Amino acid sequence: MAKVRVSTLAKEFGMTSKELMGHLAEMKIPAKSASSALEDAYVAMVRKQLASVIEARAQEVEAAKQAEEQAAAAEEAARAAEAERERIAAEKAREEERRQFAAARLPRRPPVPSRGQEEGRAGASCSREGSPPRRHARRSAVSSPPPGCRGGRPCRAEAKKKAEQE
Repeated sequence: MAKVRVSTLAKEFGMTSKELMGHLAEMKIPAKSASSALEDAYVAMVRKQLASVIEARAQEVEAAKQAEEQAAAAEEAARAAEAERERIAAEKAREEERRQFAAARLPRRPPVPSRGQEEGRAGASCSREGSPPRRHARRSAVSSPPPGCRGGRPCRAEAKKKAEQE
């Protein structure tokens, strides 16, 4: 095996070069900087001496990864719960809006069929003179009665006609 730099050995152990330099100083191994090369004998001795430190560091790293994964999972669960709450709130708001819209479209009281509708003439709710027979057919079922009519009751013109006929 060839010479190995301190920085390469530090990467292998998962620590910084500065930390490894401290351990080398404790073992009285000559190394002046992170770019210093170590002989094979020194490398074997370092690996043997730092085996327990390397294992402890590996366990710390593994524990940190697990804690990070658990935190990420908890955060994702919180985000999913919040998104579900927002979805439900939006759905309730849409449903309430639909109810209000439907309530606005419904007539306040049921429409009373006019005389023309009873006789089978669709849209002829008022038979005033001079008005076309299908005058009110274009209006929606929810609209107000035509001018002169009183909510399904005969208008004055129709009342006069009835009085004259009787």
